[in-house]
Amino acid sequence: MRYSVTTLLLAIAGFVVVIGVHTSSAQDISASPRPMVAKTDGDKVIGTLKWEIREEATGQILARGDGPVHLKDVALRDSGPRSPRRETPKTIQLTKEFAIEMAEFPVANVTEKQGFGINGRKTDIPSFSWEWFNVQDSKSAAKLQESGQLGIELKQVGTDWEITRTDFNTDVSLRIMRMGTDPPGSPPRWRINISKGSTITWPSIVKGKVVPN
Repeated sequence: MRYSVTTLLLAIAGFVVVIGVHTSSAQDISASPRPMVAKTDGDKVIGTLKWEIREEATGQILARGDGPVHLKDVALRDSGPRSPRRETPKTIQLTKEFAIEMAEFPVANVTEKQGFGINGRKTDIPSFSWEWFNVQDSKSAAKLQESGQLGIELKQVGTDWEITRTDFNTDVSLRIMRMGTDPPGSPPRWRINISKGSTITWPSIVKGKVVPN
């Protein structure tokens, strides 16, 4: 899976909307850090996930899943110190063609943690998805677009603070569009729906290794 992220702020009718671009273009691979997975304790259970992938126009259910999340199921990247803003995207592959990703941006001070993304991915084509969650306090976050409530855990990992746990207190829908095909503002092509009760304790990269939290 390859990705690039561009964050834009658009003022539309007095509202500020955060939009990100995720693509799975092979052209991005040379610029992307290699994904890392746990080399030890990979079978450790770090959560449970109930999900459904739906084609929006027809309502057809493309795939479903309900079961544990293991440490080895999460692939992490770290943009490194040269990046103007450190990113540590954390990806869980649901099917051969679909994934979800925690778009995590670690910060030096916990008071700087204002939000984060959890996005859907169509990994075999250039795709677009951005679902932003505003941090309400140290234990909760609310979805900016549409509805959704998360319980969260903030933890200091090394010198930075990260979102290390997400509890889905409501159902959450992640919208996916085809990059370069679906016009801006058009309905999503697919949705990944994550059910209430799902929970993930996200791992981190510490000294070049993936470790559980």
